[in-house]
Formats: sequence, C-alpha cells, structure tokens
Amino acid sequence: MDVTAARLRDDAWRDWLLWARVCAEHRPDGEEANRPVIDMLTADGGSTSPSPC
Repeated sequence: MDVTAARLRDDAWRDWLLWARVCAEHRPDGEEANRPVIDMLTADGGSTSPSPC
C-alpha cells in the first residue's frame, strides 16, 4: 500500500480510523495492535498537513 494515496482524499484518515476500530473489535490481538493507531488518528483528527507529492 502506498500511504501517500490516502492523502488524495481530505477525509481519508476517517476511513483509516474506521478500519483500525473494526480490526480492534474483530481480531484476537486487535485492541492491543490497533490502539496506537486509533489514538494517533483520533488525536490528529486529520489536521496534519500533507507533504507535497
């Protein structure tokens, strides 16, 4: 996956957050494995400026 592709959509971080929450709920190690990502995305809220392509 090319992470820069997510930057093409203004709200792509919301999709990433939703996916992390789904994985946290449905995988055996999901909460532990996805908590850092969920916390990061929640704290950032899409406010980080994308780097130039």
